[in-house]
Amino acid sequence: MLKRHYYDYIRPLYYDINALGEGIGAIAYYLKGDAVIPKGERVLKSLVQPIIFLSRLYTQAEKKISATKLKVTALI
Repeated sequence: MLKRHYYDYIRPLYYDINALGEGIGAIAYYLKGDAVIPKGERVLKSLVQPIIFLSRLYTQAEKKISATKLKVTALI
C-alpha cells in the first residue's frame, strides 16, 4: 500500500529544482527520521521522504531562453 506524506509545518522542508533539457521539475521533501545533511553536501536518496513532485515541458518559446532564467522560472 502506498504511504502518503503530508506537509508538517514543524519539520524543515527541503526542495530541489532542475531546469535543463526539455522541461523543468521540482521536488519538495523531508529527511527521514532525524537525518541531518551538512551544508553543501548531496542528499542521499535513501534519506528523502518526498512530499510532492512537479514537472512540465517547455513551450517552443521557452526553449530559446537561457538555462539560468529557466531555473528562476522553476522557483516561481
